[in-house]
Amino acid sequence: MNKFILALALVLAPFFSLSQENINIFTNGDVPTHPPYRASQFCAHATVGARRIDVCAQSYEEAYMLICQQQASYIGDYHNGATGYEKIVERDNATCKFENTRYYIYQDETITFPEDQFGNDKVVYGPTPIKLLEVDMKDDGQVEGIICPPEDPNFSTHTFGYIGDDGEIESCADPVQIGLVDDCRIESNDYLSRARVTSGSVCATLPNHSICKYDAVDVGGGQQAYQLDLEGDCYDGDKGLPKSDYVNDGLPLPGAGENGYACLEDGGLLTCSEDKEDVTDPDTGEVQDGCGTANIAFICISGDTDGDGLPAGSYKHLTLPTTPSV
Repeated sequence: MNKFILALALVLAPFFSLSQENINIFTNGDVPTHPPYRASQFCAHATVGARRIDVCAQSYEEAYMLICQQQASYIGDYHNGATGYEKIVERDNATCKFENTRYYIYQDETITFPEDQFGNDKVVYGPTPIKLLEVDMKDDGQVEGIICPPEDPNFSTHTFGYIGDDGEIESCADPVQIGLVDDCRIESNDYLSRARVTSGSVCATLPNHSICKYDAVDVGGGQQAYQLDLEGDCYDGDKGLPKSDYVNDGLPLPGAGENGYACLEDGGLLTCSEDKEDVTDPDTGEVQDGCGTANIAFICISGDTDGDGLPAGSYKHLTLPTTPSV
């Protein structure tokens, strides 16, 4: 029965998706909004390697920090590849800091000396913040634009600008109020994103115009996938992150396989329909990384380690003899 319900959900997913396209939490009254106003914006850019980042904000300082945060999001974790008794160097958690009128990106570094052949105990130093690089800002001048928050001080918390179809800010909203009604939560219709991983964290706009933060998680086979960050806030603190397209509408449909499952392969990354109870820890209730809802269907995303069209991982349906068909 569970498989039949899942198969039915997958069949209906595209139709639900179509109906959700007409839902907009910023225009249907779910989110209280207020008109923006026209004022000057300050624009700046920075170039790191081959990447240029351009931002306009209400002050140069705000633009600088948004640029720095976006650049930091492109810096992945580091491991020096040490094996055996070699010293292990690891870095993670890239963050921005403002020091003496300049902006720098730091990462936390941990150095580990493993237990060696002479019987010396393992020693760990850190994590210690280390300065990776300076982000050199360039001013591009002022432009007239429509901005948030509104001029009325009664709406000073309406700092998020909803952008309409014409590409301009249509209304202003309070990030806290948006978070009360958006789809960036554990019961989200899109807990996973099938978008290709290009940076550690991104902001993705869902069909109902919720903007949610997704973090890259390991899903096996050297592959990563985006999973919803329940603590993220793309309306305020994380709004400088790179943007990601919504691609969950292209989910696999049930195939002709006897087991009732279907997998969709894309560059060594598999998206497969799955029963939630099969990938849930019975003691803690936690669902393993890479599994969750996407366009209201429950799926698992995993690396195809041996090219057999089956995902890596402890999924129960892998023991079935029939290979899922596309």
